[in-house]
Amino acid sequence: MDLSLTNVQPCNLLTHAQVSQLKLDDVQPGTNNDDQGNPDCLWTNFGGPPDNRWLVRLDLKQDASFFVDNSDPLVHVVQVDGFPAVQSYSSVQDPNTHCILVVDVAAGQNMYVLYGNSAKDYPGISHQVACQQADRVAEMAVGNLRRLHG
Repeated sequence: MDLSLTNVQPCNLLTHAQVSQLKLDDVQPGTNNDDQGNPDCLWTNFGGPPDNRWLVRLDLKQDASFFVDNSDPLVHVVQVDGFPAVQSYSSVQDPNTHCILVVDVAAGQNMYVLYGNSAKDYPGISHQVACQQADRVAEMAVGNLRRLHG
């Protein structure tokens, strides 16, 4: 079943209870827009530690296959709440402190979820731990997207 991202506000993809559970103290809609104009939302707890941040961007123009790179050992195809996803990282950030999950929720659309801990103060932070944190919020966001589609 496709879960269209059209007309979805990314900041609505985490509930108040989830934001509280994650101990986040700041929500910033649309502050990290990409050059495609895709909507996003950034949640942070700069009051940490740890200095956690999650970004959810809704890409309405391409699916997750755009991010597949079979030559990179840190790029994997995984599942998020039953949807295929590409687990990756940004070449401009330390892969040991962040992870990107690009979830294929609908034909020609993806949900991009980034977790980052640039202060390196999350216990045992590594790429694997960062990906667990990205997956945690991706699962929440996909679950809430399912509920929005009722």
